[in-house]
Amino acid sequence: MNVKILCGCGSKYSFDLDQPVLLPEASVACPKCGADGTGAANEIIREALAAAPPEAVTASLPDDPPPAPTPRAPTSPATPQAPARRPGPPSARPGATAAPSTAAKKRAYGEPNLMMGTVGAVGGALVGMMIWFLLIKATGYEIGWVAWGVGGLTGFVCRVLGAGYSRTLGFIAAGCAFVAILGGEYLATQDAFNTLLANELEGTYEQHMAFARKAVNLETDDQIRQFLVDQSAEEGFSLPPETFTDEDIQSFREESLPELRDLAEGRPPKAEYEENLRKEISDAVRGELFKASFSLWTILWLILGVGSAWRLGTGETQ
Repeated sequence: MNVKILCGCGSKYSFDLDQPVLLPEASVACPKCGADGTGAANEIIREALAAAPPEAVTASLPDDPPPAPTPRAPTSPATPQAPARRPGPPSARPGATAAPSTAAKKRAYGEPNLMMGTVGAVGGALVGMMIWFLLIKATGYEIGWVAWGVGGLTGFVCRVLGAGYSRTLGFIAAGCAFVAILGGEYLATQDAFNTLLANELEGTYEQHMAFARKAVNLETDDQIRQFLVDQSAEEGFSLPPETFTDEDIQSFREESLPELRDLAEGRPPKAEYEENLRKEISDAVRGELFKASFSLWTILWLILGVGSAWRLGTGETQ
């Protein structure tokens, strides 16, 4: 039996019963507003019971009542009486089945499938994030309305696979859209930084190795002092030799020379050296670089994208 209910909020939903039996209190609720629909459902079930043929109503009863006792004919004292038969349990009527105590719970009309809706939200968010990232990488610009579209795609796929809508799905879709938009922004920023850093690191290993080979050949303190003066000049600083004290020279011998000696001998190799340098620079500027990529327009598109996912997930677009 299919029971269809029109809620006071305007939502329609339905559920199936194996047999027309009245439901216990607070067993049916509107999937959109949460209002109790048990009373309305029982009215529909009573109408179905009243319109059903007597055989169907009898079949829905849990047990048949025991038969009424029949009067026994009087007997004379000379007539032997048959021993009284102990009444047995009432026999079940053929074809009669016991009604279930509770109806099997099924998803009502309009009630979403939360698991499939979550899968849809995550899948839509991942696809949208990659589209957002690849467009920024290909064009070098942030096309803001694409971020808005990421939220719309997340909410749409969430709603389609969820086969319904609810506030819970709205929260799930909005959260996935938020992560997807920020994730695409982060991937694009990191990719641009890695490209720039790779260009800047080109030839760095060879320069540092030449610097190390020159340093390991220094012997006297005066040679080390002049070497430090020359390196400062190459970096744009004009310092007199007196700037570098004996403590500076000793520190250079004990701390810097062992590392420079290893580098002059090819330890670590070029690939490892560049990777360590890249990681060191990335860790120092990653957060600042990501914050610098934000603007008021980025925040606007983020709000619009998350809002669209929310509206589609909750059904506010209906």
